[in-house]
Amino acid sequence: MARQNVYVHFPFCRSRCAYCDFYSTLLGADVQHRYVDALCREAEARISGEVQHVYVGGGTPSLMCPDDMGRLMGVLSERGRRLQPSECTIEANPDDISADWLRHARTAGFNRVSLGVQSFNDDVLRFVGRRHSATAARKAAALALDLVGNVSIDLIYGLPLQTVDDFRRDVETAIAMGVPHISAYALTYEEGTRLWRLRHEGSLTETSDEAEWEMYDLLMNRLADAGYEHYEISNFAKPGYVAKHNSGYWDGTFYVGLGAAAHSYDGACRRWNVADVAQYVAADGQPYFELEMLTDQMRYEELLMTRLRTRRGLRLADVPEPFRPQLDQKKVPHLAAGNLEEADGTLRLTRKGLFRSDDVLSDLF
Repeated sequence: MARQNVYVHFPFCRSRCAYCDFYSTLLGADVQHRYVDALCREAEARISGEVQHVYVGGGTPSLMCPDDMGRLMGVLSERGRRLQPSECTIEANPDDISADWLRHARTAGFNRVSLGVQSFNDDVLRFVGRRHSATAARKAAALALDLVGNVSIDLIYGLPLQTVDDFRRDVETAIAMGVPHISAYALTYEEGTRLWRLRHEGSLTETSDEAEWEMYDLLMNRLADAGYEHYEISNFAKPGYVAKHNSGYWDGTFYVGLGAAAHSYDGACRRWNVADVAQYVAADGQPYFELEMLTDQMRYEELLMTRLRTRRGLRLADVPEPFRPQLDQKKVPHLAAGNLEEADGTLRLTRKGLFRSDDVLSDLF
């Protein structure tokens, strides 16, 4: 059995954010306990061999009660047998963080916390439906740094009401707090979300590409000056704090996804569970799922997408022989335009290309 990572989806939230299209529900604690029962059953049925890293995302995993955290991690440790918890991450909303919760998380086996901060501007937070304040975010990060140490925060740029100076203050605040890992994402308007509807109605103005580039540019400059490694398009880490579980996605590591709407990958196929908590709970560890067998073309495009997201880039020797002429042809205009660079047998996105990565990758496909 190959080494694998485990992703657990905990899709419960107290409220929905205006930009989020991840599968989630507002169902209460009684359903959450039964959901964790089903997670444990699925883990028992599907996990064997060596588990490297665990990531519990959502939703809002910080709503999970201590007993459920302990039960879940106990089953993962037992089924993984050789579980090496060099990184076990749980996502958290700043409003849920307390010293007691963090101690319970550590006891359960979590040694990394990812905080969904998004912004340190209260007006922006209210507009996009976040339930925490900037003060709560700072307090939560300080507490997590003190009690856990390995802390990541998420930021979003290009949000409505957010200026370049606002985002500059967000970045400076994160640096000043000393968090060792920062993930920063450009806002995307996902169909069906409240922000998408507001934009469609003409009720808000989308941030210009020029302003977004200015935000991303200052992000890269300031974090580099502060000693962070820009190791993936949206991720920055102090030495020793690169996200190990998430890096597995970009390195092609196999992973098992547990929970409603969770995805899995074993190199030959992708699998995703039913996106319905009631159905998932009723299945008691044997959820309905769909399966997609990967073609050679799909695996090639996956290789391009994952490797070029990282600063290590794509080793050209790793490209399957049948696809090399295709890549040799399609990379030429982007090399000429300065979006790609090639050196020592490796193809990488340039600084300019990082911001335009979606378009570059689409062209290469």
